[in-house]
Amino acid sequence: MQTIELPRSIQPLPSSTRKIAIIDDDEQALEVISLQIEDMKGFEPVPIDRSDEYYSDVNKLASYIASKNVYGVICDLRLQTYNFAEFYGSELVSILYDRGIPSILIAQDFSTDFNVSIRKFRDKIPVLIKREHISDSEVVRGIEYCLSEINGAFSSSRKSYNTLVRIESMSNEDGESVVDAVIPSWNYDTVVRFPKSIIPEYLQEHLRIGDRLFADVNIGAETYDQIYLKNFEIAPDPRGIDIDDLTT
Repeated sequence: MQTIELPRSIQPLPSSTRKIAIIDDDEQALEVISLQIEDMKGFEPVPIDRSDEYYSDVNKLASYIASKNVYGVICDLRLQTYNFAEFYGSELVSILYDRGIPSILIAQDFSTDFNVSIRKFRDKIPVLIKREHISDSEVVRGIEYCLSEINGAFSSSRKSYNTLVRIESMSNEDGESVVDAVIPSWNYDTVVRFPKSIIPEYLQEHLRIGDRLFADVNIGAETYDQIYLKNFEIAPDPRGIDIDDLTT
């Protein structure tokens, strides 16, 4: 799991049995994780079966999971491989976050997904765990960490601050428009890539290399993969360009 600092305000998990929903398009992997949860004292696995009803509707799946009265969720990142769903697990986890359901995103390897499918929803994905690292302690710790953040207690690596973002380049990755930008208050020498779609449309239309925006960023992030950006706004342009030009 990523290196995380747990807030002091975390309370222990209740002693009564808690249901953990498991979403994975690989049936064998689903069974393995279910057995792991079954062996954990105080937890009960709730494997989520595939269904045409929510195959293409992430909100319907989120509602179905919520109806199971689960305490937490373990969700695979890539749900398309074996036709479980058309969307990524990262989107589902972000919606469950808004519903107050602590969720852990898992994958065999996250490296090829950080810039787009994960970064798009990273502000609502507190915990990533590689499959090989799933264990009793990591699951409990991950759920506690998510729950603490949902309740408003953010760790230093997850708390966001309004800061300057400088656009360095624009291109495509995996068929999606992406932006490369520098966040000076985090690391002046590192370019962070993120989906262009997280920027409001009125800013996207006139965005140019060299433009500066303000965004809420977790500048206390310890590593590149932890960075998220949200709530973009126009920043004053030091080159003397009238910022009204960006909206007309």
